[in-house]
Amino acid sequence: DALEKEKALQQSLVKRQQWVIYTVVAGFLLVLVSLIAIGRLLAQKQTANKLITERNEALLKANSEITQQKEEIVAQRDEIEHQRDIVIKQKNQIEEIHHQLTDSIDYAVRIQQALLTTKSQLAALFGGVVVFYRPRNVVSGDFFWATRLNDTILLAVADCTGHGVPGAMMSVLGMSYLNEIVQRKPS
Repeated sequence: DALEKEKALQQSLVKRQQWVIYTVVAGFLLVLVSLIAIGRLLAQKQTANKLITERNEALLKANSEITQQKEEIVAQRDEIEHQRDIVIKQKNQIEEIHHQLTDSIDYAVRIQQALLTTKSQLAALFGGVVVFYRPRNVVSGDFFWATRLNDTILLAVADCTGHGVPGAMMSVLGMSYLNEIVQRKPS
């Protein structure tokens, strides 16, 4: 009886020890599986962090390049605006010079037209006349001149050297000299 009690006690002790061993082994396996899972997660996290760092560096490099390109574009835009301002200033100067030149030529035309013999004066001298006067430029070195001196009609058709304003100046001089010659009294 005592042996059987001792044997039953030992069996219960063995069962208890087996249960403790199984529990410790199960706990150890659970801790081992947890450590492996945590290790894998840490490795994945390190890989992800490495990828994120590489991408951030690539983005910073790209951002730096974009900033540099933006600065170059801004500098080019500023240079283009500066050149545009110069061109506009030159255009305005050319327009002013053109305006002054055109006014000067228009004034020379008025002077030359005032000195030319009119169609009505020619008609009074010659009767029916047709005048075809077409200068090469707006003003010309070509001119015609007519007047009556006593019973004589004097007619001059002249081609002075030059075209444009210089030719017109020569024609004005020619007409002035002809008028002066006709008005001069013989001595």
